[in-house]
Amino acid sequence: MELRQFVSELKSRKVYRTAAVYCAGAWAFLLVSDIIFPVVGLPDWTVTAVLVIAALGFPLALILSWLFELTPEGQGAHMAEGEASAEMPFSSARIIELTVVLILCGLVGYLYVGRLANPPDTSSIDPTIADASIAVMPFVNLSEDEELGQPR
Repeated sequence: MELRQFVSELKSRKVYRTAAVYCAGAWAFLLVSDIIFPVVGLPDWTVTAVLVIAALGFPLALILSWLFELTPEGQGAHMAEGEASAEMPFSSARIIELTVVLILCGLVGYLYVGRLANPPDTSSIDPTIADASIAVMPFVNLSEDEELGQPR
């Protein structure tokens, strides 16, 4: 099978979409589990177990998306190569997907440009001071009791 033909077959069987949805779902589930599991009292290794299970399930999801096609009528076997797809190139779902992707790219670009435009001000930091330094402040007795400030 030629590479170009293989890539078009991946697109027609929606393997790319399955990979993207699986990664987004696994990422969201990992974020939620990272926050919720310690609150519930589960041990720290359970978050790692969720990560391992998600990683092991990824190839399985790709294999199932290659073998089966999910349609609004349910799960069915992939149609034969000779059959034409009735899917429109500019359906409403594709327009919504494109809009969401463009908005997310715009937000990431906006945040990135904002960081480049306003770099942190490092001119007030004295370069002679080491990174691990301690400031020692003199003790000033502000009370009326003279014995507090006297050495013993």
